[in-house]
Amino acid sequence: MSQERLALEAGLERVSISQIERKRVNLGVDSLGKIASVLGCEIPDLFVKPAMGEQEPENLRRGRRSV
Repeated sequence: MSQERLALEAGLERVSISQIERKRVNLGVDSLGKIASVLGCEIPDLFVKPAMGEQEPENLRRGRRSV
């Protein structure tokens, strides 16, 4: 899901979603609830660490990707 779509559906700014992904800002419970709702999960699911041996997700490079 794109940052734009997540932000739109959650009622947040795209810049905020970008800052969250880059670990630059902390969210309030209200915003976490909105994001979890859009993603179809519970708030604690947003904090699940990768299992042992599983690689952590990597951030995409800056800028738009044409895929």
